[in-house]
Amino acid sequence: MHINKDNYVIKDNDVSIKVTNIEDVFLQKFDITWANFDLEVNVPNSPLTEKDLQHKIESRTWDRVPGENFQCDHKKCDNKIIYKYNNEYFRCDDFKNKHDGLHILFAGCSETEGVGGSLENTWTKKVYEEIKKIHEVSGFYSIARAGYGWQKIITNFQVYTKRYGFPDFLFVMLPNLGRQYKYMQETGTYRYYQLYPENYSISDSGICTTSNNEKIFSTNIYQDGIILLEDYYKALLDFKISWELFEKFCQLNGTTILWSTYELIDSKNFEQLSVGNNFFSIDVENINDYINNKKDFVINKDSFQYRDGHFGSAIKEYWAEMFLNEIKDRRIIEI
Repeated sequence: MHINKDNYVIKDNDVSIKVTNIEDVFLQKFDITWANFDLEVNVPNSPLTEKDLQHKIESRTWDRVPGENFQCDHKKCDNKIIYKYNNEYFRCDDFKNKHDGLHILFAGCSETEGVGGSLENTWTKKVYEEIKKIHEVSGFYSIARAGYGWQKIITNFQVYTKRYGFPDFLFVMLPNLGRQYKYMQETGTYRYYQLYPENYSISDSGICTTSNNEKIFSTNIYQDGIILLEDYYKALLDFKISWELFEKFCQLNGTTILWSTYELIDSKNFEQLSVGNNFFSIDVENINDYINNKKDFVINKDSFQYRDGHFGSAIKEYWAEMFLNEIKDRRIIEI
């Protein structure tokens, strides 16, 4: 394929760049990922299978979401785990324009959405319920969605504020830093990848050998979910610049932001580089001490890991307490 400078210019009505998964960037619409293909909307080439659709109980309500890394027959699914989505297909109350009481918004990825578990066990719902005990709140609102990374959180927050106003408070749990867009020239689409640090060696010819002894060209290593060291450090710089601007954007519009991450490597780097003014560290490795210090703590099969591999209810409870402690210590909200 021959590339010249003209290929870098987007033409009027250019169909070479499609808006799949970037509605939030180009169309000012929420990116609701798989829900775009729900059969309520007749979308051609839907990735949803008949087996997926068996888990749809009613409009915007499922007992297993498409993409969840867990297989079960619809009749045998755990009926305690229900995914009920709101008017914009997020797992929370319906969004609205007028707010009585504190307007609180949560954001994050699948760990914040609570994929694999009940809504009551999400860290967001636990934080919300504690605040609600003392303050009048407008409702439980979240733009957390499986697959989101920091870029998605920013763009979908912008969509939210244009439609429903700036919240008083934004509480964010970031996923791993390596989530990023790749442009697929052969299909003319962007794809959002989740890339993680990994042990690897690379030869002079550009062949990477991974920890499981797989050999792959360094230019294609992202397809295995691995981020190269140089790409990670570029992502770290991009994040610091963009996120600090995002913090300022929130501040100037009256939104107090507090955020953390569950990724230990990223957390250490954010502290080392002093990213923003509203970060605090949560160490997942402290969960055992947390549980040991809890009186009458009951451990069950979902405490550490949900049915699909996501962090379990005990870890989500720990995150909630860490957020509540930080909110209290910083006097963000009286608790």
